[in-house]
Amino acid sequence: MLYKDIARSYFGAVNNCEIPLVNRLVREDYIQHNPYLKTGRSPFTAVLPILKKHQSKIINKRILQDGPFIIMHHQWENAIPFGAKDIQAFHIIRFDENNKIAEHWSAMMEIPSGTKPMAGETEIGDFDREIEYRSLISRLHDELKTGEIDSIDKFYGDSFTCHQPLLGPELKSVKNALNSDLEYLKQHRVFAEGNFVLSISEGYFQSKHSAIYDLYCIKDGLISEQWTVMQDIPKENLANSNGMFGF
Repeated sequence: MLYKDIARSYFGAVNNCEIPLVNRLVREDYIQHNPYLKTGRSPFTAVLPILKKHQSKIINKRILQDGPFIIMHHQWENAIPFGAKDIQAFHIIRFDENNKIAEHWSAMMEIPSGTKPMAGETEIGDFDREIEYRSLISRLHDELKTGEIDSIDKFYGDSFTCHQPLLGPELKSVKNALNSDLEYLKQHRVFAEGNFVLSISEGYFQSKHSAIYDLYCIKDGLISEQWTVMQDIPKENLANSNGMFGF
């Protein structure tokens, strides 16, 4: 639990603009994969007073650990510096051998008014089935990449709910999106803790080249819930050359 505790201190320090604490937790040569921020710790801490000015706050909904990686599913309130009032986001941080934060990835998108994309299960379980569940999501995405949409029903439970309002709540609506707006090209990484599995992919959403983060909750061997964030991958005016993937 050490890394989860440090991660909680980290996003608490971000919320409170505690730059000295961030400096203690984060390496100076911190590698940044957010294409809009320069790499390194100093460019990141320079953003904190801007977040404080707008009273931007992280509300953490889910936190997973996979080896030295911590996966955080956040809601950002007053997220005006990021371009919207409310945002949902996945943030991933990697710890080094000295328990310092060495690298950061993220994907963010606006929360449409009146929707609740952060709702759903938060408790992690089935730790003894984690390897099985990793394989389940890898096999699902193998089929998604080939466009075998009609065959994916076998991965989902009868009570499945998708919490991404742009995709719709039911498996039928998700499949409709897969046949029109959403295309998967490459799965870059799978992270998991127990029955929660995060797939990070590259593809297209509404014809825009995108990073696609899909978090799945699995119960009794089938997907019961899904949370998805799609962020456009910019091609110009990049603040760093690290790319949005590179795990």
